[in-house]
Amino acid sequence: IRLAMSLAVLIVPTTLMGATLPLIVKAVTSRSRDVGARTGFLYSANTAGAILGSLAAGFVLIPALGLAGANRVLAGLLALSTAWLLWRDGRPLLVAALPIAALAAMLALGPSRALLRALGPGQKAVFYDEASAATVAVVEERTGERRLLIDNIFVAGSHSVNGGLSSNALRNRP
Repeated sequence: IRLAMSLAVLIVPTTLMGATLPLIVKAVTSRSRDVGARTGFLYSANTAGAILGSLAAGFVLIPALGLAGANRVLAGLLALSTAWLLWRDGRPLLVAALPIAALAAMLALGPSRALLRALGPGQKAVFYDEASAATVAVVEERTGERRLLIDNIFVAGSHSVNGGLSSNALRNRP
């Protein structure tokens, strides 16, 4: 079930990301006699960007801004660069502004940490933290019992849930 859910969420963005570089190569080389040189430059720039981007995300953005903040910054950069490329390619301003409008809608309607405070009827998040390795939350039930979730998966609690692990370790800790 988790695999199907992940596939449903990731199939469109990964397909679009995979199509981006060939489309850029086509756009840049369609009016050029130096097709090989331009293609080689774009592929080397893409590789360097992938290496530097993964280092910057893992060692700078996520530790400084958290997962959600880093995703917002990267989404903003993607929207701005896409809008600029569309405008530079001669698209109408309305078309070029679409990525920025989509980003604004995503930020306005998308999930936020505030949703963790009201997980369900009678539940509240009493602790939440995120790092590059995992997100950790402690959720308190109406009964006072607490559950530990790592990456939103139940791992331990002050009571047994669905045959999960039992532990009183969380009873007196936030």
